[in-house]
Amino acid sequence: MVRSAGTILITAVVASLTATVTDARSLPGSPLEGRWAFTWTPSEVRSSRADPVLAGRYVVEFRGGTFIRLLPLPVARKARVAIRGDLATFVFTAGTTGLVAGRPYTMRWSIYRDRLTWAPAPGRDRLDLFVKVPWTRVR
Repeated sequence: MVRSAGTILITAVVASLTATVTDARSLPGSPLEGRWAFTWTPSEVRSSRADPVLAGRYVVEFRGGTFIRLLPLPVARKARVAIRGDLATFVFTAGTTGLVAGRPYTMRWSIYRDRLTWAPAPGRDRLDLFVKVPWTRVR
């Protein structure tokens, strides 16, 4: 009797863990989904040795595995984004100053009170300007 009760308990635990993983995978989107705004100052851009034209206010959107810049001007260049835990990997479809098309750039992300912050992921190519300022969720 003890053995069958133990078997039932283990089966129930495995079934609940499997259900949780399945439910999590079927949920639409990720915490990053939506629009975010941020501003890079000329000094922040210079300190990253990036193109000075990148200074300014931006609005970007994460939607269905894509990253799209909406402001200052909508850009045809997009990035595919894969989220795994607290890592976001960006693969841009076209190169531009400082970015190589097709190369994965991986960053750690964290959201607290609708503020998104980025940090480098050790040993991975990163987007240096992302870590300069927090991003704010746009409602």
